[in-house]
Amino acid sequence: MGKGVRRCLFGLAGLLVLGVVVLYFLLPAIACSRERLPRISCANNLKQIGLGIKMYAADHGKAFPPRFVDIRNYMADQASMFICPTFGNEPGPIGTVDEWTDYAYVVGLSETNAPNTIVMYCHPKNHGGDGANILFLDGHCEWFNSEGKTSGETSFEDMIRQAREQGKP
Repeated sequence: MGKGVRRCLFGLAGLLVLGVVVLYFLLPAIACSRERLPRISCANNLKQIGLGIKMYAADHGKAFPPRFVDIRNYMADQASMFICPTFGNEPGPIGTVDEWTDYAYVVGLSETNAPNTIVMYCHPKNHGGDGANILFLDGHCEWFNSEGKTSGETSFEDMIRQAREQGKP
C-alpha cells in the first residue's frame, strides 16, 4: 500500500473512533432529555388548564371552578390537556373529565388565596414515582421530587395535604 492510502485509512479509522467517543458521551444526555420531555409536556398541560381556571375566575367573581368540567368552554374542548403524557391514558369525553383526568385539582380556591397556593398537581405515580409537577396559583409550575424533602422540610404529601386544607370553603 502506498503512503496516501495508509493516511486515508488512518484518517477514516480515527474519525470512526472519534465518532464512537462522541456518541459515548452524548447518549446519556439524549436519554436524560427523553425522560424530561414528558415532564415538560405535563407541566405545559397544567399551565394551560391553569389559564382556563384563571379565565373562569375572571368571569365568576374570582372564584375558581368547582370541577374541571366547568372550564371546558375556556379550553376549546381539548380533552387531551387533562391527560399526563407520561402516564399514557386515553382521554374520555370532555363532559366527564372529572372522572378520568390524570391531574388532581384543589377545590374551593379563588384568586384571593396566596400566590404560592397549590391549585393542581400531577400525581407522582404518573411519573414512575420520581416526582410530580405542581401548579401554583400565581401560574408557575414546578417539578418536585417525591423522594426526600422539597421546599424546606415539607414533604410532597404534606404540601398536598396543606393545599387541600387551604381549599376547603
